[in-house]
Amino acid sequence: MSNKCQKFRTDVEIHSISFACESGLYVQNLNIFNIYTGYIIKTLMSSYRLFGIFAIHSPESCPLNNSESKDVFKEIYNKMQSNSDKYGISEIAGFYMSVLEHEWIILVKANSAHDIEQLCIESGISTFNTVKIVPLTNYQDVLARIQ
Repeated sequence: MSNKCQKFRTDVEIHSISFACESGLYVQNLNIFNIYTGYIIKTLMSSYRLFGIFAIHSPESCPLNNSESKDVFKEIYNKMQSNSDKYGISEIAGFYMSVLEHEWIILVKANSAHDIEQLCIESGISTFNTVKIVPLTNYQDVLARIQ
């Protein structure tokens, strides 16, 4: 299978180029391309995507009620920041909590959910939380797909 693909549509923004590959696959929203003699060769310089980390714990394991969880909690953000490069996290875009619901929502830009999983383990998030990692898509990107 060849990695050369014929360009058939270029959207307004450079990061949203659509093309058809010789294998018949349709691909869109890739980041960086080199154009060579009428063909586009994919050379992803950055594949960072936005993910939501949804963490839930019980009232008994809440850092407000549990001294062991409190010790872990105090270090989570610092450990996330210090290990971000190691696990391909380009940005911690937001860290929010619903204290009474015992739920956290953390927004990160990362290469893969597997990397985020490792970060959650190493930073201590998974010590007392059940964690769900969800890829997120911008509304405008979804709107562009359906038009």
